[in-house]
Formats: sequence, structure tokens, C-alpha cells
Amino acid sequence: FVQALGREARAEGDPARGEKVFRGTLTNCFSCHAIGGAGGKVGPDVSAVGTGLPVDMMIESVLWPNRQVKEGYGSTAVITKADQIHQGFRVNEDKQTLILRDPNQEGVLRIPIADIKARKEIGSVMPEGLANGLTRAELRDLIRFLCDLGKPGPFRVQDRPLVRRYDVKDASGKSSRRFATVEGLLPVTEIPGLADVRFDLEVLQPGRFRIAVN
Repeated sequence: FVQALGREARAEGDPARGEKVFRGTLTNCFSCHAIGGAGGKVGPDVSAVGTGLPVDMMIESVLWPNRQVKEGYGSTAVITKADQIHQGFRVNEDKQTLILRDPNQEGVLRIPIADIKARKEIGSVMPEGLANGLTRAELRDLIRFLCDLGKPGPFRVQDRPLVRRYDVKDASGKSSRRFATVEGLLPVTEIPGLADVRFDLEVLQPGRFRIAVN
């Protein structure tokens, strides 16, 4: 199955359509993964994933995420002797302290080894079955898009500074976060009608700068 899907992705997969699948509400990949530093922090940034994983490992990572867990992204659950429950990515551990990183919070959590009552290695926090709702064509397009990420061409994150995070407020006042495409565009089709679109700029040093809007 993996070999057949890999051949289809290379021969028939459309990375442009695959990017739309990645950005879609069904897969909601941006909730956990970032491209160009913009997106979720639960999983690794996938900007250059296509340069490091062959197609068969890419397919396994999407369909069976616990088979391919990137170092530093294996989740650990801990119950302390005070019956507190903690879960996060293991940053470091020695004889005295276990250090976990909670992807939903800033900073790290230091848990004394002596305070731990029980612990379990959970593996990837990415649930299996996320791709079950995709058609065969959508799945091979998604795999092709991931395989092209980072390689020379239109799906390589550009070095020049681009706005990649937007806050969009619709007419009812509801706010949501939007992220740019690999190319650095915010598709108008993803903006809900008449909306207020905002973004922040981080200025690293004083001086003049120019904002170009296409």
C-alpha cells in the first residue's frame, strides 16, 4: 500500500492541491505544525520536511504517526505523588529532575524525580486516522506537497521577510488566526466576506523599512 501510494504521489500528485488539503479544515494541519515559523507548536515545523524524509516514511508519518516520531516530540505523561497530572515533550532528564515542555504554554516544567508516582510514554500526540476522511486523490496530493516542501521550487520557504500570521475578524466580531501559504500569500477565499485583517511586524533594529502589498 505504501509503495503504491508513493508511486501515485510522485507520478500524479499535485502539490498545489496538496497545500489546500494541508490548509483545509478536515486535516487542520496548521493547528499543530508550522511552515516558515507560522502555525502550531505541538508538532515540528515542516518547512523542509521534504528534504529529510523519503516518500515511504512521509506516508507512514501521516497515516501512522507513532511509527515515525521526531526526536523531541515524543509525549510523556506523568502523575505525581500529589496526584497532579502533567503531559509534555521530554526536554531533558537526570537522576534528580524530569523537564517537560508543554506545547500549549511558554517555558518548561521541572518535575523532581522523587515526586513522580507513575509515568507513561505516549508517543506522538498526532492522532491516527486524521487522513481517513480524505479521498485517494487528496491523500496523494497531500503526500506530494509534503515531499516537495523545502526542495528548490515554489514550495520552498523564501528567505525574504514575509507576513505569515494574520488575525482576521469577521463582520460579527469573531476573530480567527490565518497563516500564509508557502509562497507567502493569504488567499482571499479564506477570508470570511467583509473582514478586518491585521498582522504584526517585528522590527529588529531602528531605521526605515518598506511594506509591499501585492
